[in-house]
Amino acid sequence: MPVDEDPAPRPLVRWLWLRLLLFAVALLVAVGAAGITSVHLVMAGMGLSPDTPVFAAVIFEPKNVGWLILMQGITTGAAAVVVVLFRRLVDRQTVRSLGFDTTGKLVDMAVGAAIGALVMSAGTGILVATGTVTVHAMAAHVPTLAAYLVLFIIAALNEELIFRGYLLTNLMGSCNRYVALLLSAIPFAVIHFSPTTVALVPAINLLLAGIFLGIYAMHRRTLWFPIAMHVAWNFFEGPVFGFRVSGYTLSGVFKTTVEGHPLLTGGDFGFEGSVVCTGLLVVGSVALHLIYRPSPTRPHTPAT
Repeated sequence: MPVDEDPAPRPLVRWLWLRLLLFAVALLVAVGAAGITSVHLVMAGMGLSPDTPVFAAVIFEPKNVGWLILMQGITTGAAAVVVVLFRRLVDRQTVRSLGFDTTGKLVDMAVGAAIGALVMSAGTGILVATGTVTVHAMAAHVPTLAAYLVLFIIAALNEELIFRGYLLTNLMGSCNRYVALLLSAIPFAVIHFSPTTVALVPAINLLLAGIFLGIYAMHRRTLWFPIAMHVAWNFFEGPVFGFRVSGYTLSGVFKTTVEGHPLLTGGDFGFEGSVVCTGLLVVGSVALHLIYRPSPTRPHTPAT
């Protein structure tokens, strides 16, 4: 006589909205505390006064990228602890089920990275062709580029774990997956808001970026693809092509001179504030959906 399989354990907190609210509060407290701690550690290490008004400008200088990595590592570690605790103790599910299945990991990472690099390269090419941006070659400092790559890997792990991992996975368990995708993209856009994102185009693009990064995870239930795509996008945007990344200037292989209208170039916010970026995100999102959506021969991939 067959033995019935044990049913999946019920979450410690039954209501999804309450689980997500508690998660958000815990995340804000943990990341906020980690952020404050990391800033004070870095300022002490750099010999800066706590009331230094130019800290944000100083920390983004190429020579200080190591301190940026330390700050990002501390906050990412705090976020990871919250995610793991909530997934195991509150959701009563495995961390692997957030999208860390190792099957096809290398292929997912390679394709995701290629797409991120391709979109940024296409956007840069369009702006150069229209004469709105001029790209000048610079002497690449390999150790600095490597450090920026490490920084963007940690940052991408942080954001993908939270938004395409914990948030999207939980939402998909309780509502239509397309609604879940949109809902997970909204807070992703909100956390990137700054004085330069008050404009409509950057705000729209941040929302579209959350959707673009989440489509593959929604259909295939894996984070390797969006993590790699996120890393490649930021790396090619800043350290390679010399655009501002979310409003910050980084040293790179090329220096970009912006000469056109902010609607085309992105202005002070960088490429992500450009209508060219808007078009590429829309086209890219539709393409990813058409390629990876479930079909009779390729059903929707369940969480593991």
